[in-house]
Amino acid sequence: EYPYTRGIHPTMYRGRLWTMRQFAGFGTAEDTNRRYKFLLERGQTGLSVACDFPTLMGYDGDHPRSEGEVGKCGVAISSLADMETLFDGILHDCAERLRLDPTDFPALVRGVTVYMIVIEGTLALTGARFIIKSLKERGWLPGFVSGFTAVNRDESRHVGFGVKFLADAIKADQANAVIVQDTLKECLPITPLVFAPSWVDDPYSFETPFYHSTEVFAYAMKALSKKLAAMGLDPAMLAADPA
Repeated sequence: EYPYTRGIHPTMYRGRLWTMRQFAGFGTAEDTNRRYKFLLERGQTGLSVACDFPTLMGYDGDHPRSEGEVGKCGVAISSLADMETLFDGILHDCAERLRLDPTDFPALVRGVTVYMIVIEGTLALTGARFIIKSLKERGWLPGFVSGFTAVNRDESRHVGFGVKFLADAIKADQANAVIVQDTLKECLPITPLVFAPSWVDDPYSFETPFYHSTEVFAYAMKALSKKLAAMGLDPAMLAADPA
């Protein structure tokens, strides 16, 4: 709330404790599920998933390049069934808490908008597209391009879940549409800073050896417009000028 002197909440940690979480994940989805339940039962208030290297690079656990790395530095996830196992008995409890205390729902809508629509859907996927495009054009790092493309494909599906969630939330209550719109209006003016190299004078208009900012911003806004339309919102709410 204005004048933003205390942080993201009016009274900050005097009225709302910080989220406590351990970056955790190892072995199989069953192993990590047991660990998550252990942590939550002892007071942890959030989860951060640590995936093993094959999962991060888009490889299944039985791929030759995964040998020796499966479940070592994080949990091994090779399928939707693994994800369902990972959060078995956990997501239902979260949904039940939201049902019993619906005052938390606006915060969830804001969180999904920021993380899955702005960070993942607009920034990460756009950045990945131009990285992959630049490397392919130059014939560089074909192995990395292959793995990165697989990760990008999975992230697109993840973003799709966020779009579906927000579409359902808006359909159920138009107040959620206002939350999404206000969140985007707050976040979008600063998103170009993510793509701007540190040496440029104008973060809203610059050129690198690999791309021009105009091309990146245009692609990002076009992709975001499609997501807004899928949610039932008017893409015209987006400003033509990112500044």
